[in-house]
Amino acid sequence: MPYLKMYPARNGDAFLIRENLAKPTAILIDGGYASTFQEYILLDLTNLAHHGYSLDLVVATHIDTDHIAGLLAFFKCNGNSQAPKIIPVKDV
Repeated sequence: MPYLKMYPARNGDAFLIRENLAKPTAILIDGGYASTFQEYILLDLTNLAHHGYSLDLVVATHIDTDHIAGLLAFFKCNGNSQAPKIIPVKDV
């Protein structure tokens, strides 16, 4: 069954879509502000990685701060794509 989570991003947007199929699938759409990532998204991504998920797709709908700052914070914390610190990302 698909799962959609909307994060508190004040006037921005941040969504996580997860499907628990034979192969776990997850998509992150926007990241809100950096505080949205730190306070909410980080824990969920850590838990997803612990359960064998990767982010199949990360989408930035546009580059306004209230949509992209959380994604920038995520990529900074996640580090190198060859050795991610939080969760593997397949496509952006």
